[in-house]
Amino acid sequence: MKKSIKNIERLAEQRTKLAVERTYLSHLRTASASAIFGFGILELFPSKFSQLISAFFITLSLLFIIIGTYTYIKRRTSL
Repeated sequence: MKKSIKNIERLAEQRTKLAVERTYLSHLRTASASAIFGFGILELFPSKFSQLISAFFITLSLLFIIIGTYTYIKRRTSL
């Protein structure tokens, strides 16, 4: 019985680690999509307004990377 409980706890910990990694990867995916969108706007529409929108999305992608990395490190060290 005790062996079964240890296995359940170990599997739960592994699932949690995998969930943290999936969340981090989703942050990186969102960041790359935002950066690609920002650079695409910049290339397709060369105006001042599109430069502002492009800068917004590129900055947003950097924020996603920073927040995602911070959250990943914080959750990973707490396990």
